[in-house]
Amino acid sequence: MKRACCLLLFFSVFTKTFCQTSGIDSLSVLLHTNINDTVRLRIISELIELTPKSDLENYNKELIKIAEAGMKKQKPLTDHWRTYANYATKAYFYKAMLLESQSRPDSGLIFLKKAISIAALMGDEERSSLLQVQAAEQYTTLGNYPEAIDLLYKTLSVFEKQNNYQGSGDAYRALGRIYNIQRNNEKALEFNAKALQSYEKTGVVMNTVQMLYETSVIYAGKKNFPEAAKWMEKAIQKMRAKEKNKDPERFNIFMGLLYYYKQETAEAIPYIQKAIEQAEIDGNTYGLPKYYFLLGRSYAGKKESKKAISALKKSLQLSQDLQDLESESNAAHALYEVYKSSGDHGSALEMHELDVLLTDSIQRIEDEKHLIEQQFKYDYEKKSLLEKAEQEKKINALNFESERNNARKNTWLIVLAAGLLLTGAIAYFLYTSFRQKNIIETQKARLFKQKLLVSQMNPHFIFNSLNAIQNYIFKQNSLQAGTYLSQFSDMIRMILDFSRKDHITLESELSFLKHYMELQQLRLDKKFEYTIKVDENLDPKTVLVPPMLAQPFIENAIEHGIFYKEGKGHVSVCIQKIAAHLEYTIEDDGVGLTAAMKLKAGQQRHKSLATKITEERIETLYTNHSEKKRIELIDRKDIDPSLSGLRVLFAIPYKEAGAN
Repeated sequence: MKRACCLLLFFSVFTKTFCQTSGIDSLSVLLHTNINDTVRLRIISELIELTPKSDLENYNKELIKIAEAGMKKQKPLTDHWRTYANYATKAYFYKAMLLESQSRPDSGLIFLKKAISIAALMGDEERSSLLQVQAAEQYTTLGNYPEAIDLLYKTLSVFEKQNNYQGSGDAYRALGRIYNIQRNNEKALEFNAKALQSYEKTGVVMNTVQMLYETSVIYAGKKNFPEAAKWMEKAIQKMRAKEKNKDPERFNIFMGLLYYYKQETAEAIPYIQKAIEQAEIDGNTYGLPKYYFLLGRSYAGKKESKKAISALKKSLQLSQDLQDLESESNAAHALYEVYKSSGDHGSALEMHELDVLLTDSIQRIEDEKHLIEQQFKYDYEKKSLLEKAEQEKKINALNFESERNNARKNTWLIVLAAGLLLTGAIAYFLYTSFRQKNIIETQKARLFKQKLLVSQMNPHFIFNSLNAIQNYIFKQNSLQAGTYLSQFSDMIRMILDFSRKDHITLESELSFLKHYMELQQLRLDKKFEYTIKVDENLDPKTVLVPPMLAQPFIENAIEHGIFYKEGKGHVSVCIQKIAAHLEYTIEDDGVGLTAAMKLKAGQQRHKSLATKITEERIETLYTNHSEKKRIELIDRKDIDPSLSGLRVLFAIPYKEAGAN
């Protein structure tokens, strides 16, 4: 019985494949017979629906050629012209999609605009709007979000008027994608919910499934895995009810993600492996890197390091082949974590360095995209203002003509009013344009100066740490050197992360200071202890401060105070909220400023340089130049002769997370 079922299944698949192949062959034969152009267009259009992707471009090129020639021969808006125009619109759409798959969305827009203009000429508002949604997707890929959003809101007004739920769903989904790219999760979820509501009214189940899946992914990106699992379960239920698992790759990866979100990695692995097998059969090269990455993370969750490394290496290689930097960075970072946990510090360091390089490349691309987005926004606003000015000019011209017909005596008055209005609009545009540019340049200059000053303080810390590592190696203390190198690499990662930010949470700053002082304790063989106290009225998770302001003074306390002290020392850091400022107090019980200068006279130059750099950094934080910016250095012996060491005081303004 089982054998009979297998034979029946094989026969049905063979019959389906044979019929499809036979259909393509029959249509190809007809195409080379003596037939008129409209029949030829219909055959080519059917072949495009059936043919493999490799032959699609040639058939579509022929479709465009015949349709354009037919439109030129016919009188516009006649029945024959409309027949050719319909095929031309379809061919332009296919061409745009082909160009998008080749990462050429700018070229694809040219053909979409041709299709939109033909649809508008025919008065087909619905088709024009559907094509505009596709154009908005291309604008989104290019980073021109203002143009994309403007198009999508225009199409929504048409779709809602016509009760076109499919079109409304597509537009809402495209808006959700834009806000997801901009990391505005709440807005993205809001538009996804609207898209889901529209798609459910169409009865097209797979559109609903896709929106449930995309909503799940957004929650996963927010690290809200229980919510992500809930939405993934909804998607799987919908798919099972309709498709009966006709799309095995999608079904298996959905199941794999569901168990992964539930942290049930043992159950996730078989589904992910099945999805990989199906993707390889279907030639889905774009999905494979992500599948292998998910498989590697699942094996890592089961502590199966060898299998995790094998899968993640495959993900890294496939990502490199596709030049997918984000997937490549994810795989490199995951490999770093697996190597580190398995004790392979050499491979871990190699992956860590690759991850840092890729992260920098991704950040640079994002910065470039942000600048392009700002330029698009600027051009869009400029275009809107000019269109507004042009519209007002036309209105004024009409008013002028009307008034001239009624009474010629008002001619010069109307001309003068129109000129003044136009001049005012242009002056307003120039003023707002200059102001916007000035604000952007000022913000960029302040951010650049802040990052530059932070980067000036990194080399000294790095050189000291490398000297310590070298010292352990010379002493043949490989275990200590390895431990120190591992902590040192974590510190470097934190410094690289901070160097791209003008503010971090106080919690991150405190974590950095703890790591730094633990590293110094290790280097100086526990020569000192430390304490960190934070005002109980402060919430470290919401308070935002510039990174690494206290580190130079802690370094001075250790290197010039504690280092020369006989016996153990102590370093304390206290952060208090005073009015709208944070006051830092850094104290040590070392030999003191005067004694340190005598013991190591050459170091005075370094200390004054660190103080000068920090003063410059603090100056950039104050918009009111009359506010206090001074750094106080107090020898504790001046306060109490029985005390030794140095006290450093400075205050900075701070921000609250979420505040403007």
